[in-house]
Amino acid sequence: MDRSKLDDAAREIVDYTAKHPELQKAHTFVYDYPVFDNFRTLGKPEFVVMGINPGETEPDREERKRWEAQGRVWITRPSTWNGARSYTRSAKVWADNCKYYTNSERVVSTEVFFWSATDGSEFNQRFGMLWKSPHLGFCVRMNRVLLDAYSPRAVIIPGIGLAEKIRAEFKLTLIDSKVDSRNGNNLIKHYRDRNSGLPWIFTKHWTGSFGLSEEQRMAMRTYIQGVLNEPAH
Repeated sequence: MDRSKLDDAAREIVDYTAKHPELQKAHTFVYDYPVFDNFRTLGKPEFVVMGINPGETEPDREERKRWEAQGRVWITRPSTWNGARSYTRSAKVWADNCKYYTNSERVVSTEVFFWSATDGSEFNQRFGMLWKSPHLGFCVRMNRVLLDAYSPRAVIIPGIGLAEKIRAEFKLTLIDSKVDSRNGNNLIKHYRDRNSGLPWIFTKHWTGSFGLSEEQRMAMRTYIQGVLNEPAH
């Protein structure tokens, strides 16, 4: 497939980052990043898993210092990043979840907001409030480039709390929602892109502090697979 538009988008993010000192405080940014170590043979991805923004740890910061000392670029996209690819335990858990819910290894990750922070407090200190950020529109535009290039089977977003905010930014229409039969809490929200018909499926977060029961995991996986088996709209 022709990756020229995605390569251009990745370079545009690098250039954009260089123009904004607050963005350069981040350890990294995530855009069009294969979840599995198959980027050389990935071909056209089937799924895009979208987070809110990348996490960041102290070891990440020390690693970035080593990269920069060696003159390395710190974009997390294998076609342009020359750092070593490695899997932490949390990354392995994340990859396992991606495969469980999508039943595929042709998965790339991106973020609603590309640049990393340790937590919400640091995010606000670095970048300000997410939904008032002057950088959010840029991220939306770059993510549209990614989705247009791949035309994936679905966008999967682990986490429901910000679904309505994301719906407004990406102009989505609510199709369906499911609640946990035990407590009535939101389990799934299913939207559709108004123009392309692309399914966007928000689920309860896969690695939340309270965890997921096997029943919840199965319900979410069954729902996602059911949407994927529906006729195209």
